[in-house]
Amino acid sequence: SNPVLTVRVTNVLGASLGPLAVTIDSAVKVDDKKTVLTKKTLQSVQGDSKLYAINFLDSKPSRGQYDLLVSAVPSKADPRLIANTGVQLKAIVLTQVSIVSAEITVADRDTGGSGAVTKLEYPKAISQPLEADSQQRVVLKFQLKDKIVGDLMSAHQTFVQLTNLKTKQDIVFIAEHDSALNYKLDLNLQTKAKDLNHMNG
Repeated sequence: SNPVLTVRVTNVLGASLGPLAVTIDSAVKVDDKKTVLTKKTLQSVQGDSKLYAINFLDSKPSRGQYDLLVSAVPSKADPRLIANTGVQLKAIVLTQVSIVSAEITVADRDTGGSGAVTKLEYPKAISQPLEADSQQRVVLKFQLKDKIVGDLMSAHQTFVQLTNLKTKQDIVFIAEHDSALNYKLDLNLQTKAKDLNHMNG
């Protein structure tokens, strides 16, 4: 939610070094080594002479971790300054995620029938409750989409939470994705009955 990258530059005692030219020499994405910034000047932050800032998202970086090389140079050379150029920093770009292509199916457990597919649209509820018993499976499918870039994505772990409306009891399952980034949760209601405390709802 905050696009501004702020760097604090001080001496070892935490005091200001006076006016400096602070630049991001390069910003490289860790996973694909793509350079998104070179030689960009940070602006001093009004009211704090130790802070310098830049809107990092102006370069439209995709989500992920970035390696930055930052330099802070005074207007007049000062031999007392060391390790003030090419300093390595880390930055992480987050994103917002939407759930797309979501659908839920109640299918026969043994026959493997596909069953009727109900489309889902967050945050809307389906018009009619689904009914399933121990002889059936409930299959949930969906994809994750980066709201900013617009491409499909994966997450480190994706959880699906079921809540019993009467008891307010929650149970959490993990949805796995395939190579095409299609997530799937396949609940065999006979084998998962114990996890659900054999409760209707």
